Amino acid sequence: MLGFWLLPVYPWGQLPLLEIGDKKIAQSNAIARYLAKKYNLAGKDDWESAKIDEIVDAMADLRNGEFHFLFPPFVWMGENLGK
Repeated sequence: MLGFWLLPVYPWGQLPLLEIGDKKIAQSNAIARYLAKKYNLAGKDDWESAKIDEIVDAMADLRNGEFHFLFPPFVWMGENLGK
């Protein structure tokens, strides 16, 4: 986190930040969902939209290490076997 003193400028005190006019939105997934809806990339129906959300959420789980049980520790910890 960047710091509490940045809260007036950056919501949640961190980046990324999308600013359009006087409106600000933070958090990468919120920004991605906003842009997807704005540019008609969020699915053509509720089912397709839900499947897109499923993929985005699975990627977030991977990024946060929630799937560590699927991979050996050297993969999800970023270690190299050749060392």
